[in-house]
Amino acid sequence: MSQRYNYWPQRKGDQLIWLYNCLAVWPSLGPALGFTPAQVTAFTLVLTQMIAMINETDQCQIAMKAINDWREQVFYGAMDGKEAPPPPSITTPSTPTANNGYFDQLKQVRLQALASPDYTTAIGEALGFVGPEKQPLNPALAEPDFKVVASSDYWVNFKGSLQGFDAVKVDYQRKGTANWENIGFLTRTPGGLQITPTVPGTAETGVVRCAFVEDNETVGQYSPNYPVTIS
Repeated sequence: MSQRYNYWPQRKGDQLIWLYNCLAVWPSLGPALGFTPAQVTAFTLVLTQMIAMINETDQCQIAMKAINDWREQVFYGAMDGKEAPPPPSITTPSTPTANNGYFDQLKQVRLQALASPDYTTAIGEALGFVGPEKQPLNPALAEPDFKVVASSDYWVNFKGSLQGFDAVKVDYQRKGTANWENIGFLTRTPGGLQITPTVPGTAETGVVRCAFVEDNETVGQYSPNYPVTIS
């Protein structure tokens, strides 16, 4: 039997795609699996509101960054004799109307679907209730794919799969330079590495990139460059 990846993606962007895809086929495939009209409607609402909550919280995060940038400009911008600008507007997320525990409801619907006598692998793949098949890995084509988040005290945290390799090497390029500095290796994830700023005690921006390591040798392709602000 072929191996498959977990049906629920780790990355938020991939989760959003999963939800959109499931929502598109659920109204037709739900009844085909024996779900009642009320059950189809209830799960449609859960999928719709999960999508809305991801999108709306993303907007809140963007707004929070705008608020922080506004505060920094007001506090530390040049004194030009002009009145400080007003803060950016913030939109409040809509109030959920489905019962609490959305992901538990999703898992319950999935298990009921898998147990249906009318279930097929094709239906499971269409709904996203089974993950994609794992393909044999070609080390030369391997490329890290991580979620990268900066935290306090100049730490940068990495979340993602090592894909069976021994470790991942992490390089850092400071803004305004062309030099890549190796800041360390991770042998498991999630994990973090600390970056020493050019000027101690000050914030700094740059990008990090990752490459897999096998038998003490770098293999495959570098990841995309991930922007970070350390402080």
